Amino acid sequence: MFSFLLFTLLLASPAHYQTVTLTDIHPYVDKSLVGSNGSVVTVEHDMYEITIRTGDMDVTGEYEKRWKWSYDPADLVIGKPLSVRIESKDFFIKRDGQKDLKVHIVRRKALQAAQK
Repeated sequence: MFSFLLFTLLLASPAHYQTVTLTDIHPYVDKSLVGSNGSVVTVEHDMYEITIRTGDMDVTGEYEKRWKWSYDPADLVIGKPLSVRIESKDFFIKRDGQKDLKVHIVRRKALQAAQK
């Protein structure tokens, strides 16, 4: 019973967002070879490397635009503030009236005093 109540409280608690600055966004194409039935083809994945500044750290993540109709983050503006929540190995960019954009963290870099 206690674990059920704890689980319910965790689900009901609001997500903690912080205001960060978008410092870089870099689109690129990732190519991989896929084999099937004796043939090999090259598959291209539209990817974005997104870097945010969270006070004393730069956090870089990768976002894969899986489908043509998937969100294209090219409308994000470098230098503008974003609402973001960080959870373990991912960060989520809050988008007004839409699902959060999930970005997988690939690098965390502590800033020197002069960079802040």
